[in-house]
Amino acid sequence: MIAPTATSRRRCGVALVIVLWVLVVLTALCLALNGWVRSQSWRVGRSRDGERVCQAMASGLAMARGVLATDADAVDCLSEAWSNPADPRFDENVNGAAVVLFAPDPATGATPCGLADEAARLNANTATVAMLARLNGFDAASAAAFVAARTDLDAHIDASSAMPAGPARGATGPISSPGQLARLLRNAVDPSGVAVAMTPTRPWENPRNLPPGAAQLMTRLTIYTEVWNRSADGEPRIHLNSASRQDLTDRLGGVLDADQITAIITHRPFGGVGDLLTRSLSVPRTGGGSRPITISRAEFRAVVDLMTTVSASVLRGRVNVNTAGREVLRCVPGMTPQAIDAIVAYRQQASPATLSTLGWLLDGILTPQQFAVAVEHLTTRSRQFRVHIACQRSPKGPATYAEAVLTRGATHPGVLYLESYAGIWDDPR
Repeated sequence: MIAPTATSRRRCGVALVIVLWVLVVLTALCLALNGWVRSQSWRVGRSRDGERVCQAMASGLAMARGVLATDADAVDCLSEAWSNPADPRFDENVNGAAVVLFAPDPATGATPCGLADEAARLNANTATVAMLARLNGFDAASAAAFVAARTDLDAHIDASSAMPAGPARGATGPISSPGQLARLLRNAVDPSGVAVAMTPTRPWENPRNLPPGAAQLMTRLTIYTEVWNRSADGEPRIHLNSASRQDLTDRLGGVLDADQITAIITHRPFGGVGDLLTRSLSVPRTGGGSRPITISRAEFRAVVDLMTTVSASVLRGRVNVNTAGREVLRCVPGMTPQAIDAIVAYRQQASPATLSTLGWLLDGILTPQQFAVAVEHLTTRSRQFRVHIACQRSPKGPATYAEAVLTRGATHPGVLYLESYAGIWDDPR
């Protein structure tokens, strides 16, 4: 037997090392390939889940639009279908995904199913300094700073109107988006930038990570509210300051007599419809002098929804007295704590028909003087509604959320605003 030489032993060692290296490389390649295959499978699954979630979110938006499309718009109050948390249309399974429509209550933190009336908020584009200063989160100085910034923005928009890509004005004023509103609030409420952003416990509470004061104000303010200047029957209101005698008679003659219509013509212009209750009215006597004329509360209640002193076909920034919370009602000129308590108690037991016009505020709630001040800031009907949509594929999995503002249109509800954001599932039900 021939003994192996040193050279042959070296060659065997090199070959063994090469084999080992090849095995290592092949193992690494197999592991990498396995990881790539698993990654691609995960991505395909995630992609399919993402598509299903997008479809479910679109379905949620369609669900909300369907609720508004079937809701009568003669009056909007808290007993309407859009505010009924027991309505099964707010909680459905779409393509295997749970879709929930809910309306967070900023005052209580509750998340009942349903939609929220946007006119229950104060309009940041139209509210005065005095109105804003009554909101929690504002004081007199910060409210004045906010309105000053809003005025500057309006002037900037006007100055840039000739530019092809100049800033656009919003539907109700210079603030055109929630992001823009958030920036103005941050600068007005926390100009030093010292306040620490509030960390939300639930993703819909403060998606922009604003300081507490600004975050709270974002839940009480809107930039979208506008209503048609029409009565409950859908007809344009009669303009007290410009309508002819014949038009006034045709529209109001079923309640007011010829002398009362003559008194309206004699004493106009009126600053608001409430002036008919607070101003002294009279008609000329045949032999000279004048004869006093009164319009009773009962008569006024019957015609208040038929009249206006505003020429515009759309009224911006009106607060719905049937749905607004105490804090927002407090911002309306003419309101007192006692009146707000009476409003909240009255509307809880009143029928939608009773709440369809502002006349119910004269049922022992507001004095004629208070009503005359408040009426030009109020409405009983709304066009814009806010909804939060939560979509979840599995009970313990992550959820996707969206926030939308819808508006009633001539034919079907449209979308004014839609923003989606991811978060940890916290079942709003």
